[in-house]
Parts: sequence; structure tokens; C-alpha cells
Amino acid sequence: MNYQAHALHSSFERGRKSGFIVIDTEALTFRTGETETSVTLPLQGLEISLGGAGNRLIYFRHPDHPDWTLYSDDQKILENPFLVKTAACAEATKALKKKRLFSITSVVAFLFCIAMCAIGAYFGLHLIARVAANSVPPQYEAKIGKKLFALVTADKHFLELPKELTAITDPLTQAVTDKDFSFDFYLIEDSSINAFALPGGRVVIHSGLLLNATSAEEVAGVLAHEISHVTQRHHIRGLVNRTGTVLLVQAIFGDASALLATLSELGGDLSSLKNSRAFELEADHSGWELLKRAKINPHGMISFFQTLKKEQNVLQKTIEENLSFLSTHPETEERIQVLNALWQKEGKTLQGHTLQIDYKQVKQEVEAAVRKAHRPEQDSGSNGGPNP
Repeated sequence: MNYQAHALHSSFERGRKSGFIVIDTEALTFRTGETETSVTLPLQGLEISLGGAGNRLIYFRHPDHPDWTLYSDDQKILENPFLVKTAACAEATKALKKKRLFSITSVVAFLFCIAMCAIGAYFGLHLIARVAANSVPPQYEAKIGKKLFALVTADKHFLELPKELTAITDPLTQAVTDKDFSFDFYLIEDSSINAFALPGGRVVIHSGLLLNATSAEEVAGVLAHEISHVTQRHHIRGLVNRTGTVLLVQAIFGDASALLATLSELGGDLSSLKNSRAFELEADHSGWELLKRAKINPHGMISFFQTLKKEQNVLQKTIEENLSFLSTHPETEERIQVLNALWQKEGKTLQGHTLQIDYKQVKQEVEAAVRKAHRPEQDSGSNGGPNP
């Protein structure tokens, strides 16, 4: 078998010539043609080494011919049945395998480093965003919420909150550990199954949510989720995630003026506050913990998702387009599975935490308020809303 090779010797023009190597039982021969032999190196005493870029070349030398150097990039030459019997070949093969292993390990390590850097950058940015968001004073966040509240409720009819709902909202707000926030709840006439929170602590409940929920615990689950968006500062964190690292770093080191200027430009488009998949899952988990601290059965959160699934065919458009609590990320089924896992782990100790509320009475009050909102004499141009 022939192996493409090259020879280095002073007798060649420019000191180098191409040809091929032939190996037999006694020697390794370099030829430039079928009959033209340049040099023969005995296998006995043959020296083999690796070299070139990445050690991809195999060099052959012999003490009897010190002026000659042969080399080939065909690494299969080391598998030649005559050559493998030599000690030099065994050493070269061992070195080549070690080199290959090192190359593979290096590639894996390089890819691992890239992956870790990407992960680190992702989580690092989110950590920075959390720290930067915490640098925004809660009172300024409340001002943003007040501005948004006036804009997003300008054309809505406000309804009186049923007194029974305080049995839900009071335990939840009292169980909030971050006392920097003050929560206010508002009910508007809107048939969509929705509730949303604004920066600072204003929570707006749609009449459709109260009329379609099947229990007080379901409503509590939704409100706990929305309260968690506020306490976890998802609105501000989501915004600073999009403002760039310069503003974040400035805010971390005490100069939040640029970040605050960006926040002040926030308009009335509620979609600008849309929460990410990660924030939705975080609010689910944080809301679950809030319900536990408030001594409210957290299974209501699961039950609410299940209620929505039953109504999915009818309410699909409303759910996809309007429902901030569900939004489009993550899927309802996935969230049910995550919460069910928590229930399987903790449910036995929580089943007794039920609210003593006549929820049918709540629905009747809301229905009456909605009917009143649609009476002709109410259409006087005022939305009956509270003073923001």
C-alpha cells in the first residue's frame, strides 16, 4: 500500500519533493515515481514523531540517514501491518490518540464554556435587572401605576366591590411580606375573565372574572398571582430588561435618573407591561406561597385554570387576546401540572384552609351592579370611577 508523502533533502530543488512511501517487512522507502527510489529507511531504529499544525503530520527519520526527513499527513500509515510492529510506531500511535482525546476534550470544554457564558449572561442580566428594579423607589413605581390606571380605565364603568371580597383581599394583603407596597382593588364592568395589576399595587378586577369563577378560592388564586407581579416587581424588571445594561449599572450604583426618565415615558399601552413566561411562572409560585401565608386554600388557583379549560372553546379568543392572568405564556396545561405537583407535595396540610364566603351572594351583587351600569340613566358621560 502506498501513502502520499513528502521528503526534505538538500539534493531536491527548493529542498522538498513530493512522492509516496512504501513499507515492507524491512524498511520504509520514499519514491518519487514507480521506479525512482530516493531513500530507504530501515524499520529497525526508525524514529517517528508528530508535528505540523495540530500535530497532523507524521515525520520519519533514521540515524543512518540524518540528512533525510520524510513526512505524511495520512495518519493511516501508522496502521500499516509492518510498521505497527515497531516500538516507534507504538509510541507515535499513543501520542496521536492522546492528541485526539485532548482535541475532543478541548472542543467539549469550549462548547461548555460558551454554554455557561450564555447561561451566565442570561441569569446575570436578570439578576442585574432585579437589583436595578429594586433601586426604583416604590413611591415612584406607584406614580407610574397611577398614571397607567387613569389611562387604561378611562372608558370603563367602575362598580362597587362586594363587601364579601374583603374576606379575600384583606388576608392576602396582610400576608404580603414586603410592606413597601399598598394595594387597592377596583372592580370594572367588563365581561372578559380578567384581572391585572399595575406598578405600585393597584389591582383591577373585571366583572367577568367574578361571574365566571366558581368559588372564592379561585378568585383568591387570581388575585394572589396579580399581587405577586407587584411584589416581585415584574413590571419594572421587565422594563429594565429592555433598557440596556448601561441604565441598569447606573441604577445599581445609585444613579437611577436615566432609568426613571425611561419609566416616565411609559404610555397607556398595557401591552408594554406584558409579563414574560418566566415572570408568569414566578407569579404562580409566589402567589401559591402568598395563599398559604394567608391561610387560603391554594388549590383555588388550580381550580381556576381547570374552570377556564372547560370554557376554552367558548372563551378562546378572550383568553388569548385579553387575559393578562393567563396571557399566552406558558400554556394553561403546563401551569396546571406545575401547580398540581405542589399540591401533591403540600395538599394534605392545606385542605382545611377554605374561605367562609357565600360566593353565590357575591355573584348576585356583581350581576346587579352590571345591570345597573347598563341602565340608560347611567349613561351620563361619567364612568362612576373612583378618584385616582
